[in-house]
Amino acid sequence: MTHLYGASLDVPRITTYDVLNSTTLQLGGSVFARGKCFNRTAAFVLASKRFPHYVFSASWPGPRACGMSSYTNPAGGLMDVAQSWSYGVSSGVRGMAFGWAYGQVLYAADTAGDAIWTHAFGIYGETYFMGRYPVVSGSRPRHIATHPYGKYLFASLDGMGAVAAYVLDPYMGVVMSNESKYSLIPPGRPLGCLW
Repeated sequence: MTHLYGASLDVPRITTYDVLNSTTLQLGGSVFARGKCFNRTAAFVLASKRFPHYVFSASWPGPRACGMSSYTNPAGGLMDVAQSWSYGVSSGVRGMAFGWAYGQVLYAADTAGDAIWTHAFGIYGETYFMGRYPVVSGSRPRHIATHPYGKYLFASLDGMGAVAAYVLDPYMGVVMSNESKYSLIPPGRPLGCLW
C-alpha cells in the first residue's frame, strides 16, 4: 500500500494517509508534536525508504527549529514519536534528505541559520548529532539532495540563486567542504529576477 505523509497546518501534528486508489485516501495515523517540538508545526516531512520505516519532520519557521522522528506500524501508519531534537537558536529548516555513510544519515537544510546539519539515525528512530556545516552567510540553503553513492550533497541556495555541491566524508557522512557553486541566474541579471 502507498502512503502519504504530511504536516497539519492548524494543529502541530504529522499525519499519514493510505492511498486506496487514484481518487481515495484514508487516514492511516497521526502523532502530535512533542518533546523539543511540542506545539510546533512541521514544514517538511520525509519518510525513510528502508526498513524499519520512520517518518522525520522539521519545524519552520525559525527560530528554534526542531526535528522529530516517528514510528510507523507494519502497515505504514504513524504510531508514536520516537525522538525529538533541537537545531540552533536561529535555525529554520526547509529541506531534508537521506544519505548513507557507516549507516543511515539525515541531512537538514537550515535556511534561516545558513547551515547544513547531519544526524545519524538508528533502528529505533533515535538520532545522533554528527555535525553542523556553516555555509556562506546569506546563502539560505533550502532544498537538498544526495549523490546515490554518498559522495556529494547538493543544495539550492535561495540567497545566492545558485546550486552548491558539497563533498561528504565517505565514512561519517558529514559535509567536509564546498566543492563548487553553479549560478542559476544568467549573467547580468539581478538576483531578484528568479522570483
